[in-house]
Amino acid sequence: MKKFMLILIAFLFVLTGCGSNKSTLSEKVESVKKFNSNSIICTLMSEEDKVTMNQTVTLKFKSDALSNAKIEIDAVLEESLQKYASELVKSLEEQFAEYNEYGISVDVDETSNGAHVTYNMDKDSFSDLYNAAIDKSQIVSMFEEIGYTCE
Repeated sequence: MKKFMLILIAFLFVLTGCGSNKSTLSEKVESVKKFNSNSIICTLMSEEDKVTMNQTVTLKFKSDALSNAKIEIDAVLEESLQKYASELVKSLEEQFAEYNEYGISVDVDETSNGAHVTYNMDKDSFSDLYNAAIDKSQIVSMFEEIGYTCE
């Protein structure tokens, strides 16, 4: 399971790329406010090789521990590639089919200009993280370090 989680995180890292984030005092104050919430939403938009990726991660917490995560990715293909959207969807469905074995439901849908992917995970899906006592601030920091904006 640890290997799977590392692969999932690496996959997200590849999709999103690296980013840097320098915090100001006001950003740190906002960071403290968001850690008092039971639900945090992180977003990232990236453009690479004729594909725009709009990503939204919804993190839900109970007692400062991650209890549920939902990741939604809209892959918007450049107009010249949109005719290949169905092939993209088939490829993604095959690629993510085994995730169900780990308790992660993955839905891949074709859109008018690409694909929409939704991952739903509960605490059993990421029990290694849950049992490692990684708290809310560490999880959010991980997303922010790779370029996400979290609220």
